[in-house]
Amino acid sequence: MRRPAPVPDRLLAHAELQEALLDAQQCDAAGVGPARRAALRRAGLLATVVRGVHDAAPALDAAACGRAPWAGHDPDDHRRRRAAWIALLALGREHAVATGACALALLGVQGLPRSIRPEGALRDGSHRTPGGGVRVRCVVPDRVERVGRARVVDPVTALAQAVVELGRDHAVAVLDSAVQRHVIGPDGVDDVARLLHGRRGSRRVAEWWDLVDGRAQSPLETRARLQCRDAGLAPHDLQVPVKDADGRVLARGDLGWWLADGRLLVAEIDGSARTARPTRCTTTARARTRSWPPVRSSSASRPPTSAPAASRPPSPATSTVPDAGMQRRRVDSGGSAAGDAPRPARWAGAT
Repeated sequence: MRRPAPVPDRLLAHAELQEALLDAQQCDAAGVGPARRAALRRAGLLATVVRGVHDAAPALDAAACGRAPWAGHDPDDHRRRRAAWIALLALGREHAVATGACALALLGVQGLPRSIRPEGALRDGSHRTPGGGVRVRCVVPDRVERVGRARVVDPVTALAQAVVELGRDHAVAVLDSAVQRHVIGPDGVDDVARLLHGRRGSRRVAEWWDLVDGRAQSPLETRARLQCRDAGLAPHDLQVPVKDADGRVLARGDLGWWLADGRLLVAEIDGSARTARPTRCTTTARARTRSWPPVRSSSASRPPTSAPAASRPPSPATSTVPDAGMQRRRVDSGGSAAGDAPRPARWAGAT
């Protein structure tokens, strides 16, 4: 069998920017018509995803190993962005807008489920049935933004569309991430709540808004915080600074509880097994303060169904921690009054 001509470089360049996907219009413009596409499919260099959308990942691999810009990144992120591009290409690049979870994936928001359904809307609000499980929202997008070459609804609209369709942990993690990454502004969570008010599903999520805290550095931290809260062990603070006797910050703990003896219990929530060992910074901090016993958890650990049952730590009204010389001092927690458990600042993302 005669081997087909390779996929043109300019077509591969399109695929690199679209999570390895191409539409029929792009192929035709590059001289890869239906007959040649069929030959490329037989050769294993192209695959049909949905009608009019083709997977060029095999061709990218054959052209240059590691050429894809997503190589080495989280495969789940690639999978979610790919779902968004399936919707955009199936509906037509020039007229389609990614919505809901797909828009959030392209905006870089974390906390979504591993797999999401391709979804989008047409700019005129009309309906189209591309098949292949692609969802079409029959709405006219009021505010449209660009992410690279993709069009997405604005973040507040995307969050309002997605949150009512997610479980609590995913919804709060998505909102935490949107705040922490400054995808939405200081009043963004309130804007999402107002947009959803009175709509279908708004009652189910009404109690979730106060759980949002933009200090969470990862969805895993959000999940751990919610599990502890469900068990009656809500942390007193997040991103707790651990200081030495001179007031220098030696480390920060993801979750912090003040214990009855004045010590600070810190939980380190790591995103991968590679970071599950205490770092030099945290080891040094422990040696110099002797004040905080760390509890470490990583994504490689099997997640418990709930936090261990225990009594709630006492209120930290006058808690102190000993320094290396066993002198006692008060610990300032991130700019709030020493010992006071600050009100969660959902609008206070990472700086």
